[in-house]
Amino acid sequence: YIEHVLQVANYRVVTATTVEDAWKIVQRQQAEIELVLTDIVMPGSIDGEDLAKRIHQLDPALPVVFISGALSETDDHTAMMIEKQLLLRKPFFPQQLIDFVGVQLHKESPSGVAQ
Repeated sequence: YIEHVLQVANYRVVTATTVEDAWKIVQRQQAEIELVLTDIVMPGSIDGEDLAKRIHQLDPALPVVFISGALSETDDHTAMMIEKQLLLRKPFFPQQLIDFVGVQLHKESPSGVAQ
């Protein structure tokens, strides 16, 4: 669903079904990747937040954002992620996903330069 929606919106999408596969893709294609969108809950030995930590150790400038339907809306960490526009809660409509990704790709860094 996500891959299809983003491809229709003219994004080039590379998918992975596990965190381990995603990590391998990031390592191989780091220079070509502009944004990592990961579910927080993923099959495998680590989750999406662990993947984000690995990615930020490899490339602190590579943005990583999340989707999830498994987090409690009353959790402070979840609320902070939503407020900082780092988390899109499931379920969402296609346009919400497109808008979320668009915002992430056009965020300005602290220096005022778009990432």
